[in-house]
Amino acid sequence: MRPLARAKHTRACHLCAWFALTLLALCAGGCAPLQTAGKSPLLPLQMSPDSMVLDIIFVRLPQQETEEVQQLWEELDEQQLAPALRQRLSRNGFRVGIAGVQLPPSLEKLLNQATTPDDKPVQAAAPPPEGPASVTVTEFQSEPALTRRHLQLRSGREAEIIASSIYPSLPLLEPDAEGQLSGRRYAKAQGVFTLQAFAEADGRVKLAVRPELQYGEPQQEIRPEAGRWLLQSRRRRRAFDDLNIEASLAPGEILVLAAQPDETGSAGHYFFTEQTSAGLTRKLLLVRLSQTQHNEIYGADEPADAVATDSP
Repeated sequence: MRPLARAKHTRACHLCAWFALTLLALCAGGCAPLQTAGKSPLLPLQMSPDSMVLDIIFVRLPQQETEEVQQLWEELDEQQLAPALRQRLSRNGFRVGIAGVQLPPSLEKLLNQATTPDDKPVQAAAPPPEGPASVTVTEFQSEPALTRRHLQLRSGREAEIIASSIYPSLPLLEPDAEGQLSGRRYAKAQGVFTLQAFAEADGRVKLAVRPELQYGEPQQEIRPEAGRWLLQSRRRRRAFDDLNIEASLAPGEILVLAAQPDETGSAGHYFFTEQTSAGLTRKLLLVRLSQTQHNEIYGADEPADAVATDSP
């Protein structure tokens, strides 16, 4: 073999060997198992130990009074609330009861009537630009008969549930301690429930639900939160502190809130009715305790792992 040809052959052999070694190194690196310090990156996200999941459901009632609507309050437990609180709620147009894990027949029928044909979760409408970012029901003619969302909360944290659309002008009638009515008009007012949930040692959850009116134009204010100061845009608030509802729920139980039908002009009336082209339409608010972290197998400081998922 000529010297030049022999040199070319030698260089080709060296180049082939270099490619073979490089390919071997890449395969060795690419086939090595992924090191994740003993934890898979595909493990599902876990709820914090003091978290719980609530189902927030609005149900539109039929235009005509039905047997199910008439029987509903006979099948709910209203006795968990103190008599004095029930009286104050009633004078302000609210009615509250609790449904057990086994749904009352009337409530089950109302839910079945409101469920969409494909039996899929119904998404709530987007809030208007000037309203808070929460569930909002505006025009019942164009909205589904049932809206639902899952709300995951840490124990003691506050959330808001938007109960009504924004009224350009809301003339509210309020009773005093003697039952005498007085009136006040609120501009750009909206019914809102503030909600807190507190985990209890036996696996139950205590709900604290307070109605309030948010009204007027948003205003900038500085508020403390988690050890820091935040600049937030909030509207003025009329909180009904004497109507604060506290109820303990076991998983699967439901807090049911609605309006007294004969208290026109009250807070409950504005929270749970809407004027549509078909006339006055009423609705129910259901707050169902869907999931907690409590597990009797574990101690109070060692809760079982859980993952919140949307239900069908």
